[in-house]
Order: sequence, then C-alpha cells, then structure tokens
Amino acid sequence: MKRRRILRGPNPVFFDEQNVKTDEFVTRVALRPVLWFQPSFRYQFRKDEYYSRLENQLGMGSQMNSNTYTADLYTRVTQNMLANVSFIRRRARTYTPAAENDTIPIAPFRANWDTWLLGTEYSLPHDVIFQSSMEYSQAKNFDDVSRYTVPMGVDNESLDLNVGFKIPLRKNISLNPNYKFYHFKPSHNVEAGDYNAHAVFVDLDVHWA
Repeated sequence: MKRRRILRGPNPVFFDEQNVKTDEFVTRVALRPVLWFQPSFRYQFRKDEYYSRLENQLGMGSQMNSNTYTADLYTRVTQNMLANVSFIRRRARTYTPAAENDTIPIAPFRANWDTWLLGTEYSLPHDVIFQSSMEYSQAKNFDDVSRYTVPMGVDNESLDLNVGFKIPLRKNISLNPNYKFYHFKPSHNVEAGDYNAHAVFVDLDVHWA
C-alpha cells in the first residue's frame, strides 16, 4: 500500500507558509500454519518533507526518512492463555538546512531505536480476564552523532509494565483495575532525569446496546 498526502494548516505567527508532504509505503506478510501459531512481518518506509518560509525570508526545507521493521508472533500458549510478542526496529534520519552551514555543519540526526513488546491474556473462571504487558525500548544514538559535530543525540532506555483484570459486573459493564510501572534511564552524557513511577487505575467500562 502506498499513500501520499500533502498537509497544510493555519500558519503560525511570523510564518508566511508551512507545508508538509508525506510519502509512505507499507507491506505485510503473515503466516497462519496453525491457529495457535501465527507469525507476521511488516515493513514501513516513510518520508516526510517540511517546507517553511518566514516573513520576508527565503523558504527552507528539511526532510526525515524512516524505515520500520516489525516482527509479530501471536500464539495460544494454553487453552486459556493467549500471547503476542513483537520486536520493532526503527531507523530514521533527519536532514536540516544546518547541514549546509560552512562554519559548523550539523550532520543528519540519526534516530535509531529498538522496542520489544509482550502481551498476554489469561481467562479465569466467571469470565474474568487477567491481562499483562511489557514494553522495553532502547536508543543508542549519542556517540554516533557526537563524532561528526556538536554533541546531539538520544541515548536512553525505558520500561513499561502493566498488569490488570477485566471483571464483568453485568452484561455490558466491566470493572478494570490496573497497576502500571514506568522506568526511564537516560545516558548521563546526554541528560539527567532517571525516574521510576507507579500508578494504579480503576476503569469502569459501560457498553451501550
């Protein structure tokens, strides 16, 4: 599938023109040898072109190209348990007019990161469902960029954990208590601000017939 679009919104103050053009290509291959084992692979290419012009100034353009590779595996572990495992690799480069600066050229910024996902559902008696998920992301780009020019880049890792229940109260009403844990750890060469966060949520879902 290929999609092409041109977006133009209201111009902010001091801008005479702003345009964004996006080209995107996505393809997916899925295998279903058996019901309990269904792997798939998806590739996505995206190119975003930005053009802006300040008042009484020449227009300037920038561009970002990205390649995203996703591998998924859906499996039924047991009769009552479903699991989905995913690995996502993103590779992107951003080009700006600063790359043509003769004094201090700014090299294209590489935004490369990997993400691992794991989600499970387990059916308990009385139609209660136990849900859990994990998302771990890692970016290692600081050293790559600092070799060429000023120290810029992204270098961090994050972890999100979630466990919860879906408890039916009536036919169209369910109670969903959840616990979430967030962890963020950047490289101290880039930034400070490590943190761990805990959160508890209770949602009430009502589906109208």
